[in-house]
Amino acid sequence: MTRKLWNSQMSRRRFLHGTTILSAGALLAACQPAGTAPSAPAQAPAAAPAAQTAGVNWLQLEDATQLPPTTIRYWYYETPERIALGQEQKAAFEAMFPNITLEGSTAPDAVDNDMLVAFIRAGTNSHVHQSVNMEDTWYLTRDLLLPLENLPGFDEVWGRMDPDLNYTWRDGHVYSISWYGGPRVIFYNGQRVREAGLDPENLPETYSEFLEWGQALTGPGQWFINLSSLEEWWRWQFTAYPFYIAATGSNQLVSEDGTQAVFNTPEAVQSYELIHTLFSQGYNLTEALEGNPFLSGQVAAVSGGSSMLGTVKRNAPEGFELLVGPMPKPDNSTVEGFPTYNFVRNFAIMREQQRTGEAADQANRAAWELMKFLLSPEQLAADFEITGDLPPTRDLTTNPLYTEILDTLPAGREYAAFADESYIYDMHTNLGSEIMGILTESYIDLIYDEKSPAEALAWAEEQVNELLASS
Repeated sequence: MTRKLWNSQMSRRRFLHGTTILSAGALLAACQPAGTAPSAPAQAPAAAPAAQTAGVNWLQLEDATQLPPTTIRYWYYETPERIALGQEQKAAFEAMFPNITLEGSTAPDAVDNDMLVAFIRAGTNSHVHQSVNMEDTWYLTRDLLLPLENLPGFDEVWGRMDPDLNYTWRDGHVYSISWYGGPRVIFYNGQRVREAGLDPENLPETYSEFLEWGQALTGPGQWFINLSSLEEWWRWQFTAYPFYIAATGSNQLVSEDGTQAVFNTPEAVQSYELIHTLFSQGYNLTEALEGNPFLSGQVAAVSGGSSMLGTVKRNAPEGFELLVGPMPKPDNSTVEGFPTYNFVRNFAIMREQQRTGEAADQANRAAWELMKFLLSPEQLAADFEITGDLPPTRDLTTNPLYTEILDTLPAGREYAAFADESYIYDMHTNLGSEIMGILTESYIDLIYDEKSPAEALAWAEEQVNELLASS
């Protein structure tokens, strides 16, 4: 397989670009990147309260309709479906809170974290930010996020969410709340499975079974699976991390005190050996094909998440059968059940940077009200309906708001069951993004035969330990 270097521009959805670590001084010195401008206009100062407000704790105000006229910004997530929903949510929110003006706009394209600093400094970023766990820590080290746990109504929102899909940071604060998620599983094309004479009622659970299916489902112009061979630094969480968690029974990559790498274990090496075999035996697709090779049948299986449910529902040919199986485990595994990675996107509040004093508190309190609105059961259900991404709530499989949608999705119930054994990304360090970049490089070296499975993980361990020691 010829190694290719990919230079695709990364969206801010794809976390921190590379492994650059900006200092607080660099943050303060950031400026607007040339040729890039947000679609929303720059924020004007908030209107002064009509009445004397000295001594008011605006962050603790119970009723947000009592805020003075306040303007905040919200970037719609940049897909057509979520842009349309965001516009509807803006109208509904402003109807509920006529004193809060919500400047809604589509998020600027291809803005990574470093570039986002410029929008924050210019006062044009979204107050309610669509983040991910390891991205949160990048903002935390730059003192950009607002703690949430003492804000009015926090307990009600927090109590509805699945605690396994959220986290409390090591300083005791909660800085984000999950918005949607989805466990990583192996999806199979039922037609391909049946044509190969395999049993769709007994999907692979062990490495030997998985590789037997790999051999049976690979042939001229057809492949078993489609693990990515692209080199963007964030790929590891989607390619290797689910296999790692299934093999080890844990999402932990570094020690609890954040000082040592702990991922180089015999079980982790086994997961790398499996991935290496998929590539070396030709079971994994390594060429670009037009369209969706899974829906067309050119690829029999994919490692995927919740977006696959919506993709199949919208785009699959008539009669397409979606099968849902676990991430396989080593044959000698002692891990109970079928644990996996759950990719969770969350909401965090970027503290107001331009306004100060009471005006800043009013903007932050208005942003919290918007965040609560977006995380209400009704709005979570609205997002679920248009995307297929699972609401990360305790009552996903019991609340009719969600179950009526879940039951319209192909294999929705079967898929949702895997969330019970899923993990978010390891949160024992604020260098999660940088560590993932190193692990992605080890994965790329593995699949291109530049390092053996053991060598790739040993190299990554050494690099991560050096990173942690220097931080």
